Amino acid sequence: MTRSSRRQLLGLTGCMLMLCASWGCTTTATSNTKRTGTEQLLVSNAIDRALEQADFSSLAGQRVFVDSQFIDCVDQNYVVASTRHHLLHSGAVVVDKVEDCSVRLELRTGAVGTDSSEAFLGVPEITLPGLMTLPEVQIATRSTQTGTAKLGFVAYEMDTQRQLPGGGISLAQSDDSNWYVLGVGPYREGTLLDELGRSAAAHTETAPERLPLNVAFREHPADIPEPPRPIRLTGDEQADDGQAGVAAEVNQDAASAASAGQIEASTDR
Repeated sequence: MTRSSRRQLLGLTGCMLMLCASWGCTTTATSNTKRTGTEQLLVSNAIDRALEQADFSSLAGQRVFVDSQFIDCVDQNYVVASTRHHLLHSGAVVVDKVEDCSVRLELRTGAVGTDSSEAFLGVPEITLPGLMTLPEVQIATRSTQTGTAKLGFVAYEMDTQRQLPGGGISLAQSDDSNWYVLGVGPYREGTLLDELGRSAAAHTETAPERLPLNVAFREHPADIPEPPRPIRLTGDEQADDGQAGVAAEVNQDAASAASAGQIEASTDR
């Protein structure tokens, strides 16, 4: 082996060793919203559960105005919109102006928010004399986030200003718990997981029409001329059409024979 070949072999070997000893690293930048999706789902789930406890069937046929001036929470829009939806579902007529209503429904919020708690099974951190510390050992941990919604309802007639019986307070909670066992998890449970499961089951039963994944504009279907469609006849129509065809052929043969006879007569003359 020549000296130049040895140098090439040593250089190739060094490059391979450097490649084997090197490591790659990629970092992806991510961002989150100010409020997490789980927090918003917990609050909206608690609001839905509180509204499910309210019965608006007695307001069916009434023109109802929803007064939201006493609602003080971040999710005010969802509270008002969900209440309007329940009223419409119960048969009430929701109006946007107070002068057009026969019943005024006042909403108030006592609590709309979330709380968090954490617990674990294991040995806590212990500090011994002599500046010696035993580390914390966690066998199983659980983190729970709870959503709470307390809504108040009062309705009265606009003409008489008399309160309608049946108003009151509706209180409901939702929760989402995550379990970790020896660092493996999370194992989820709670009302939020139940709602997600019901939503997935509903989507499998009724498949909604999805938006197309490509954009290609074209003329409106009404402006595009449709190709002529073949005419299909039923059994009776086919029989009638066959008889009509036979009669037409007989008439055509008779006409042909008559014209032939007239030609022969003119020739004899």
